[in-house]
Amino acid sequence: MSDEVIIGLMGVIATIIAALIPPETMKNSPKIKRTLVTFFSIMLAFLFVLLVGRDFYQQRGTATPQTGVAITQEVDIQQETELSTEKGPLILLNGTQGLSMEEETPVQWICETLSTGASHTVGLRIDGTVAAVGWNDYGQCDVSDWRDITAVAAGYFQTLGLRTDGTVVAVGLEDSCNVSEWQDMVAIACGEHSAGLRKDGTVVAVGRNDNSQCNVSDWRDIVQVSAGWRHTVGLHKDGTVVATGWNDYGQCNVSDWRDITAVAAGYMYTVGLRTDGTVVAVGDNKEGQCNVLEWRDIVAVAAGELHTVGLRKDGTVVAVGFNAWSQCDVTEWQDIVAVAAGDFYTVGLHQDGTVVAVGDNYLGQCDVSDWRDIRLP
Repeated sequence: MSDEVIIGLMGVIATIIAALIPPETMKNSPKIKRTLVTFFSIMLAFLFVLLVGRDFYQQRGTATPQTGVAITQEVDIQQETELSTEKGPLILLNGTQGLSMEEETPVQWICETLSTGASHTVGLRIDGTVAAVGWNDYGQCDVSDWRDITAVAAGYFQTLGLRTDGTVVAVGLEDSCNVSEWQDMVAIACGEHSAGLRKDGTVVAVGRNDNSQCNVSDWRDIVQVSAGWRHTVGLHKDGTVVATGWNDYGQCNVSDWRDITAVAAGYMYTVGLRTDGTVVAVGDNKEGQCNVLEWRDIVAVAAGELHTVGLRKDGTVVAVGFNAWSQCDVTEWQDIVAVAAGDFYTVGLHQDGTVVAVGDNYLGQCDVSDWRDIRLP
């Protein structure tokens, strides 16, 4: 039940109670007065706790985050190792390069090098090792011993790494890390759950599935996958899009999209990048996170909790949506080659392999200024 409904019901109850008590009774009975004062005080205290609690969860991105999550992560495989000998035009996406959807264009996967979860940031170094900072209550930043990694994906409570041999390693919350049996993977994605794309274009998913966000076993001809908070989005090689999971805000209403070259799933919304560099979005828009129709010359998109980030082809960045932590203050960024959006922060990869970040840094998720040699997409 939403806050607005609860507040409305409390008001109705208070009005009814006040109307049922005769004025003369109120005047002559101090006990009733004290009882009513106590009742309304309890109601006000409950309302205060409710609103403060809601704001706390939105700020901190805890076990019931208000993100991406998500947090969207679209991953392609190793920069130096092509799984297809054929070549096609590529477009950047959240630290990856997504396929430009021309008819009959062959598939080529390139690694994702920069990824954000709810409140942690992961970067892939040139040497195949991984760096991570931020929230680590579930061990999602314990990646210092990883080797031979070719792509990374950060979720709400987990981090996945794609090895050069097509297997996957994971740390974090257990149910979303059950990936040890995955084989022949070419892409990984994390939201509250984990998804993987196989070389044959099929998709697998593990983790929380109460909204059917993991029901992807019948998907075919997929070239990119993105995992939001409780929904999963797949991009077909013909430029159409499929989605499954929580759809209360219409975040899965993407069946009519065409000429899409990249997708990004956020907290309760979905973003699509068209081949002409324009952007479309569906879902929750209460903070203006879907106001992207005027964007032009975009080559990458990232969806966070309540904000959306776009990378222009000239290396500058644009952002819309919730900006309480200055997560949308990216207009001065230059020479950016990849972007990622966490719950309430934004990260960008410079052409020289360094990283910049703005926004909420309560858990150190923006402490990336000393990162060097992050692999370029």
